[in-house]
Amino acid sequence: MPCNFPLPFALHGAAILSRSVSWGSPFYLVEWVFPVPAEGFSLSLQGGGGSGCVARFSEPSSAILVAAATHALAAAMTEQMTLRGTLKGHNGWVTQIATTPQFPDMILSASRDKTIIMWKLTRDETNYGIPQRALRGHSHFVSDVVISSDGQFALSGSWDGTLRLWDLTTGTTTRRFVGHTKDVLSVAFSSDNRQIVSGSRDKTIKLWNTLGVCKYTVQDESHSEWVSCVRFSPNSSNPIIVSCGWDKLVKVWNLANCKLKTNHIGHTGYLNTVTVSPDGSLCASGGKDGQAMLWDLNEGKHLYTLDGGDIINALCFSPNRYWLCAATGPSIKIWDLEGKIIVDELKQEVISTSSKAEPPQCTSLAWSADGQTLFAGYTDNLVRVWQGPSRLFPSTSARSESRINATSKWQSKGRACQRAPVAPATQKLGLGVRDQPRQHSETVPSAPAPGPISTIICIYI
Repeated sequence: MPCNFPLPFALHGAAILSRSVSWGSPFYLVEWVFPVPAEGFSLSLQGGGGSGCVARFSEPSSAILVAAATHALAAAMTEQMTLRGTLKGHNGWVTQIATTPQFPDMILSASRDKTIIMWKLTRDETNYGIPQRALRGHSHFVSDVVISSDGQFALSGSWDGTLRLWDLTTGTTTRRFVGHTKDVLSVAFSSDNRQIVSGSRDKTIKLWNTLGVCKYTVQDESHSEWVSCVRFSPNSSNPIIVSCGWDKLVKVWNLANCKLKTNHIGHTGYLNTVTVSPDGSLCASGGKDGQAMLWDLNEGKHLYTLDGGDIINALCFSPNRYWLCAATGPSIKIWDLEGKIIVDELKQEVISTSSKAEPPQCTSLAWSADGQTLFAGYTDNLVRVWQGPSRLFPSTSARSESRINATSKWQSKGRACQRAPVAPATQKLGLGVRDQPRQHSETVPSAPAPGPISTIICIYI
């Protein structure tokens, strides 16, 4: 396919030899190759977040616009997510949201109104979705909900002290799990759907089978306060459970024997949430101290800390980008983990006649499986839907491929979130491009190179 890009800079003192274009979600990467005259050369960027920037180079190795392109990338990514609509149906705080790649037009939301709503996403301008069914049965707040990997069942936890397994086809409870002595705060499915884990205010973690039988209760070396969140790692080669609690600790458990593997210490306040990356290599935790801490699950160590600026109620990794999203008070912060920078901050507009009115707090987050839409639950009983412009995302077929390969993309990147990698010469992965794209090369006729060859790499949004 033809790719005609204008030159985003004025080049003085060198002729372009060739240009190659790489495409893939969400950016275009364009590389120009040219000879470097003996006297050097200069260039000035035209737009792209680097307008007015002038750079001068004398050696080939220095002619890669890492700083300029990084700046352009950060500028381009800000203000990209926009409020697309809301989902209205709950009569209490929205405590959790669940999505599934099997049914992209359906999401679940749990609430303090004691119900779980199954939404049909219409994506209309006036109404983004409609309640299709309400799952009723819990007698107290529903604190958590997750969907099985086949999209057929949902699992919920409640302050009534029970878990429920729901058949999403009929909307009925198929199993009720009884065993906790206090509120259940968090639940999760294993990647093969055969095991279930729950965390409770009774300070225990319980492992269940899908028949509702508790197979093990973690008590030795368990949390000394409420267990606020539990999650399985999706990595089958490293079968672990990650938990966090009001004792300020993140704990990693060996799934084979339910024994403590690692204690992660560092937070100064109680913890609300922990989330595991799509490849199972990282987890992030957050809570009262407003710090999002990143942990290496393979090596069992702290990587770095991101400042949320407010209490963190929820965290989630993007399924196909190296982003971490945090519900921090009334806003949502989105970090790029390669640059460790905030690429967007989402704030809802609240119209109120009272000067003392406070904006609703964001309490839950979930990405659509294709990474295109972010669903957020709030204390004003609404689910808000945030979305980026279509140019940031691949075509329908590419989105389908993205859902299938999301985990492999995280794995192929390795520990990209720990340090900026040096890409092999055969790959075009630098400067924030998060896919290994197909490549289209185009040669521009010019005079033979009089000197060493240099390269300019720029990003198009």
